[in-house]
Amino acid sequence: MQSRSIVRSLWAAGIVATLVGAAHAQQLTALELKCQLKSGTAEAKFVQGKFKCVSHCWYDYWHSGSMSSFADCLPPYGGETALCINDTLYGLKGVENKFSAAIVKACTPPPTRDCPECYSGGDCNAEAASRVSNVEASVDSFVPGIFCEQASAMPQEQWCQRGVAKALSKLVGAENKCFAKCQSNAFKGLVSASACQPFPSDPTTGACVNAAMAKTTLAIDKICNDAEVPHSEPECPTPGTYPDGTAWANLATIWTFGDIVQNYCGSPSGAFVE
Repeated sequence: MQSRSIVRSLWAAGIVATLVGAAHAQQLTALELKCQLKSGTAEAKFVQGKFKCVSHCWYDYWHSGSMSSFADCLPPYGGETALCINDTLYGLKGVENKFSAAIVKACTPPPTRDCPECYSGGDCNAEAASRVSNVEASVDSFVPGIFCEQASAMPQEQWCQRGVAKALSKLVGAENKCFAKCQSNAFKGLVSASACQPFPSDPTTGACVNAAMAKTTLAIDKICNDAEVPHSEPECPTPGTYPDGTAWANLATIWTFGDIVQNYCGSPSGAFVE
């Protein structure tokens, strides 16, 4: 499959391979693996939640008639979008706050929870802060490229751009599920831990990732293809240069693979405790 070959070539080029060195330095306990599984789930929810915050801002800008500028919809954000992302005023309801709290809750304190030593030296409060910052930077790097057709966007282009954000957030969640299943199986001794690191040599996980990428590609190409929906492809930075579904799926997968390596540091061993 083309997407797999592209991802492998980028991996070989060193885009995310630098993260692999620390992947198997520590043997994990059952509680530490639970922490990682829940952290991965929280990360996927954060990505989906932040893209929703941003997409809602663009919808309001394009449709409400009450926003004179789209500045709030781009990093570093502002107004209601900033509150949606990081809300320290009304009960810590922002998606950043929820992500950080989910990691802390899942990983500290013992004896019912435990933080892997490869998570900021076993300090999951510090890990939560750094993880939010790192993942947020990844999301923010995609936002200007996805929403590049701004004030002049036609309705079809608006639909396309918001659709890309939704499709990529779903892809991140789907790929996290692929690797979570593999890591659980590795802990049970059903597959090797190394087979569960990107790009996975475990056939089931590889098929899962490829299926998620193919679904994303089809979803994007369906709504961002002038042949399918006339005038739907954003003309930015110049006409004909907006990434297609395959390109977006590959870019998001490279990002996700880097986060997967960071999340599943250490080596699963022993019997998984539900």
